[in-house]
Order: sequence, then structure tokens, then C-alpha cells
Amino acid sequence: MASVVVELDTSIGTVVDNPLKPDWGPGRIVGTKGKNVWVVFRDHPGREAKLMTPDGLRPAELQHDPILDNLPEPKMEKGRPVLPAERNLFGETVRLFLMRYPDGFVDARYLGKGKVGERASKWAAHERFQEGLGEGELRRLVDADEVKKGVTQVLKVIGTMNLISRVERLGLAEALKKKDAARPFLSALADVVEAPEAGKATFSVLLDSVASFTVADPAPPVATWPVATILPFLARPDAHVFLKPTVSQKAAQGLSFDLKYNASLNWKTYERCILLASIYKQKLVELDDPNLAPRDLIDVQAFIWNTRSNWKKTAARGLARKKKKKVVVKEL
Repeated sequence: MASVVVELDTSIGTVVDNPLKPDWGPGRIVGTKGKNVWVVFRDHPGREAKLMTPDGLRPAELQHDPILDNLPEPKMEKGRPVLPAERNLFGETVRLFLMRYPDGFVDARYLGKGKVGERASKWAAHERFQEGLGEGELRRLVDADEVKKGVTQVLKVIGTMNLISRVERLGLAEALKKKDAARPFLSALADVVEAPEAGKATFSVLLDSVASFTVADPAPPVATWPVATILPFLARPDAHVFLKPTVSQKAAQGLSFDLKYNASLNWKTYERCILLASIYKQKLVELDDPNLAPRDLIDVQAFIWNTRSNWKKTAARGLARKKKKKVVVKEL
């Protein structure tokens, strides 16, 4: 029986396999040159796309891949499409995380204590929210018009955490002194917390309420991503992420994920952050490693943010430390 030859669609966006290099994983066509195509392969390191002949490729069985679907737009350098920055592949990202925390999400240094470590302080803040505003208490305070008490509890949840800056923390406290700003904010926050998942309908209202905050000059602006996202993250770490502009952008860039970042508060940017977290949560789950099984998005975000480090440089430093020999003083 003659084999069926499937003609390759060489249009940009087509997902392909290279039968001779299965370890490269699927690739996405990002450009053409004559009869050949430029391809970025998911599991092959480097910024540069590879120039391939269509005869050496075949259509991938699945035409969607969460990593490839969210690549940033390549730019042309010396006639070749390249990604905007060097990327950490998933396997490298895992190795980098384990170099820092050998026991993964159960590592004592990762868990931390007090303000030290990645998880302890965030979970403590989550517990403060549950104690003061959980189990419907935030909604009850809003409905009872007990705005001042609600604001007190919100500020207690944030405390002195270093997720937001001191000026943002003080600015938020100042903005929430005004009842006409505080009540819509608390009501929108209650809607977000009560929703089963992050969604445009509820979250956009919260963003609008933060965008309307005003403080007396010359205080810095309060309508920032950290201010807008810290409470949803601490209240519902199962559904929400924390967006810290510089850190989040660098992490997304390191993973070659198009964050579509905009400094103005908007649903699209936050939705992309949620998508990034959901992609890597799933990939961590698929490892089937109990030490790398994320409990919630606190763990996932810590894993993603760790890509800010340069894995190759970190690995080189670790190797250099191992090679150092102890000086032994011999008695004569």
C-alpha cells in the first residue's frame, strides 16, 4: 500500500515536526525564504530561527502548542528571524530552580520563615486575609457600609510586605482614606475574590477602581500594577498572580512569552500573566515530581520569576564553587 504524502502548509504559524531531530520538539514557522522556511523549535535552545527545507519537515499532529503559540514576534537580524532575547527552555528553567532550591517547592529555603524565603510571608498574608476578610466577611463589610473597618483589614493583610514599595503602600493607605474611593474598591475586590476564576468582567472593575485613586501632590501615583494585583493574589493564590512590572517582564522575556505588557491598568496584560502561569503550572504538574508539584500560583510564580537569573552564569558559578579545593594544613 502506497504511503500518503501530506503536503506541508508553509504559511507562518504552521506547527511542524523534524523527523530527524525529534528532541527539538515541535517548531513554528515564523518566516519564509524562497521555497524554504524559518522555524523556531520549542525544545532547541537559542534565539535564531532555523532555515529548513519543507521536504525535511512534516505537519505536527497538534497545530497548537502553548509555548509556541505565545512566542514574541521575531525581528530580523542579518537576514534571519531571531527572538528578542535569549530564552530559557523549560528543562533549563527546572534545573535553575533546583540549583537554588534542591528540594523544589518543599525546600526549607524556599518555604522560608517570617520575611525570609519565597512562600512563608505570602502564605501568612493569605491567612491574614482569611482571618479578617474571608468566609464572606469582606462582602458583609461592604454591604453594611463598614468601609473603614474593611480598609483597616486590607492594610493589615498587606502589612509591611516587600511585594509593593513603601511609597505604594503609603499611597494606597492615603487613597483609601476617601470613602468614595474605598467603597467601590472594596466592592470590586469582593467580586474578584468571590469569582471562581480570574475573569474580565470582575477584574476590569477592580482595575478601574484603582485607576481612579487620587492622592495629593507631590505623592507618587497609586494606580500601579502592584497595587492593583497584590490583594487578589494574596486572597486567592489559587486563581490570581501578582504583577510586578520589571520582574514580570524580565521573567516573561526569559521564557520567550509575549506578555503584551502595558503600564496602564488593563485586562489584556493581566490575562496574559494568568495564561503564562497556567502554562507553566501545567508543565510542572506533567513532571509528576512531588517536589515540583505546585500548590498554587505562589509556587508557580516563584518558579517563573526565577528565570530572571541567567541559568548558564549561575550554573558556571556553581560548578566553580564545587571545583574549589579545601586547603589542608599538614602537621610537620
